[in-house]
Amino acid sequence: MKPIVKSQDLDPVTKSVVWNKLLSISREMSTVIEQTSQNFITAELHDFCVGLYDAEGRSVAHFVGLPGQLGAGGLQIKAVLEKFRGELDPGDVILVNDPYKGFGTHLPDITIFVPIFFEGRLAFFAMARGHQEDVGGSLPGGYFAGAYDIHAEGLLIPPIKIYKGGNATEVYEFFLHNVRFPQGMRVDNAAMIAAAKVADKRLTEMLRHYGREKLMAYIDDIIVSTEAAVRAEIRKIPDGVYYAQSSTDDDGTNFDVPVTVRCELTVKGDTLTFDFSNSDAQANFVNCPLSATYASVYSAVFTALPAGISSYHNDGSYRPIAIFAPPGSCVNPTYPATVGAAPIAMGTQVIEAAAEALSKAVPYNICAAWSRHYGCGMIGVDKRSGERYVFLAHVSDGGSGGIWGHDGWPHVAPWVCGGEMIRAPVEMIETYYPWRVTRYELLTDSAGPGKFRGGLGIHWEGINEGGPAILLTGDSDGDITRGYAIDGGKAPDFFNTLRIRRNGQTLVVRAHRRADLKDGDVVIQKTAGGCGVGDPFTREPALVLEDARNGYVSIEGAARDYGVAIDPVGPAVDEVGTRRLRGERGKRRVSAEA
Repeated sequence: MKPIVKSQDLDPVTKSVVWNKLLSISREMSTVIEQTSQNFITAELHDFCVGLYDAEGRSVAHFVGLPGQLGAGGLQIKAVLEKFRGELDPGDVILVNDPYKGFGTHLPDITIFVPIFFEGRLAFFAMARGHQEDVGGSLPGGYFAGAYDIHAEGLLIPPIKIYKGGNATEVYEFFLHNVRFPQGMRVDNAAMIAAAKVADKRLTEMLRHYGREKLMAYIDDIIVSTEAAVRAEIRKIPDGVYYAQSSTDDDGTNFDVPVTVRCELTVKGDTLTFDFSNSDAQANFVNCPLSATYASVYSAVFTALPAGISSYHNDGSYRPIAIFAPPGSCVNPTYPATVGAAPIAMGTQVIEAAAEALSKAVPYNICAAWSRHYGCGMIGVDKRSGERYVFLAHVSDGGSGGIWGHDGWPHVAPWVCGGEMIRAPVEMIETYYPWRVTRYELLTDSAGPGKFRGGLGIHWEGINEGGPAILLTGDSDGDITRGYAIDGGKAPDFFNTLRIRRNGQTLVVRAHRRADLKDGDVVIQKTAGGCGVGDPFTREPALVLEDARNGYVSIEGAARDYGVAIDPVGPAVDEVGTRRLRGERGKRRVSAEA
């Protein structure tokens, strides 16, 4: 029997080396996917994540990927172990996307798990998840409202082996035969499997170098240290019960009837408890599967914690956080409820409700709400090749919310992506798809005002040069709802919009809707920015002037939103006019309070 490694036998320098090596493996996995996948969403937008788990399903290392996906893996690996414990062999590859039997986030997010063996025993799992362009269903892409049930949204795949002992299974061929872009799916899955094989190689090297017992002892210690660090930060948050809520515009079936997430946060000592029991019942399309709800709560929490903790995750990161989401609610739907808009549409509301509740406890630690996602999907036939295409356009998302000490970043929303979603160059869009981009710029006066304003929104226009097509605004939001500001900050004074210009006429398309496109149609998207923090009338006039010079704020917006008068000659701050504007606002406040 091999001796058990005790904590006092562990060297802190080696512990740091092990921890950073595990993180570097995650980075290397990410690079493999980025450089070998062919799917536009994965290769260009980076809509994927990776992670490492031990043989018991504990998260070992997460470094890169979308926050709205990362926290879901812990539930998915447990579903894999429940089905295949004791029945795994080298060369096996497991695929899953089912929200109900595999804790998927929504059907287009395909997750791959590869078991890693050492000396004949299971040691780790490598995980890779990527958003695919199609998984079947009544329309390509997965982002369409009004489906009869989740089966109409695409194939539901519980944990299955698509490779057994290194050989593809018949069920994998059956799966590929039932998606619209099988070759692209095959290549992207191969990219994720290749990333997992890189992890297999690197982890095997570590196991040989340190030995299984010592390496696992270091990993145990890393997880314990991470948990202790997170709990130490939570203890700094004032104990109490805090409430917040957030709504989406509607569910795409019951138009203009918002669906609301309600959060009760209890802070007690070194534990956070998020209770969503009062949230609305499950609806259609926008429902957030439990795994996506968990991931969204984690995203909110780690936004409020120091970067040294929030940048790296393992099982210890999540232990101090309890989440209650009742079955049958919009944050934990039951089969066969549709979930296509998740994790964006309702995942955003979960993040906003959790983060706003936290902001009431620690307003200086967390940012204001980000811009709501407003993208669209275009489905058609590319006349250049005669092949079908799905253009899931993340081209017009607005900015992040401001935080004390810093303005928000432009064009990085939605919050569930945490700024990890890359914007494809115009040249790549026009190469992949029969669309010509004619306008792509930051939108003046789109940010929520504040002492620290939000990041700006976007004005995007593109011409359809591919003939008849379908436009879907499935996972969009923010036509009639928006997120929260902090401590006197403001939300932008307009909502997201999408228009179609056709033969001199303008057609309005709301979120969660469908429209038919004709050749030559111009799609116009304008998005609001992030929300602000602090009273905008206390923003330094020099910063407002700089924004005006950059075109971020108009001269009229500077006076209206910030009380800063700008002389257009120069331009320069009109100090007398500024004192008058800010003084008048102060008098109005005193009068209102009296």
